[in-house]
Amino acid sequence: MKRHGNKISEMLVLDKSNLCELIDKYMFICLVLDELIFRKHFENEDKVSSAFLFQRINNKMTISMKNRPILIFDTWLADMKIMKLVKVVPFAEDDRNIIMLEVTEKGEMAYQEQTYHQIYANLLSAKQSRVLSIIAILISVLAVIVTIL
Repeated sequence: MKRHGNKISEMLVLDKSNLCELIDKYMFICLVLDELIFRKHFENEDKVSSAFLFQRINNKMTISMKNRPILIFDTWLADMKIMKLVKVVPFAEDDRNIIMLEVTEKGEMAYQEQTYHQIYANLLSAKQSRVLSIIAILISVLAVIVTIL
């Protein structure tokens, strides 16, 4: 008879890492949208350099986000561009190429409807539900052991 315990535990670890990565990704999307919308409406800056943006949101990142490779942020930013939430505007200054970001109309609508903020909140809720279910299983196992003894 084959044992599937290892596969189940591998799946749980994989699900947890995927969930944590999604939480970080959607937190990043929310932080970028927050910063771009703030800059556009309160600072009258339509375009923000990606370096400045990363500097601003670095203080708001979680520990798990700070432990991620820096290239993942570029990937998430590319995802935002593909989703048409931001637009990349090339800008040349002193023979340097600077990547400027601008929020799109779709990005503003997503911000106003809090679309990605709600996804982020749902992912956090799912993470907490996962923790509670693991605790409930442990309590059930302990209750069975106590009952047997």
